[in-house]
Amino acid sequence: MVRNAVSEYLLELTKQNGTTIVFTSHDMQDIKSLCQRLLVLKKGKSLYYGSVNYAINKYQSRRSLELEVDGKIPDLSDLPVKRYQYQNQILTIDYDSNCLSTKVIMRHILEQTQIKSVKTHQGGLEEAMQSLMSKGD
Repeated sequence: MVRNAVSEYLLELTKQNGTTIVFTSHDMQDIKSLCQRLLVLKKGKSLYYGSVNYAINKYQSRRSLELEVDGKIPDLSDLPVKRYQYQNQILTIDYDSNCLSTKVIMRHILEQTQIKSVKTHQGGLEEAMQSLMSKGD
């Protein structure tokens, strides 16, 4: 409860006064909910400075598509997907966006079957920070 109260207070403070707050944490959920900009340091050197969302997009390449298909199950053997699963007309595809784009996957599937709905998912800030920290070695 205290943690949530402090978070709400900090958000309100920044909204009302336009105050800049320097917030340090290893808790990625706190950072994602409280911060717009991010500075990542490793051994006293800056690895990244910029928006939280840009960091996620740049350093987290794990993606997932959840498609409700209307028709036959598409053949995905030609695509370098990491994993896929089909259950109750929902096709879930996990892939690396550095190797494969959502556009290519969608085009491939639409050539074979109809799609009723699409949901996309992306890895979070924690995975992005792990990737960034490993590149900083």
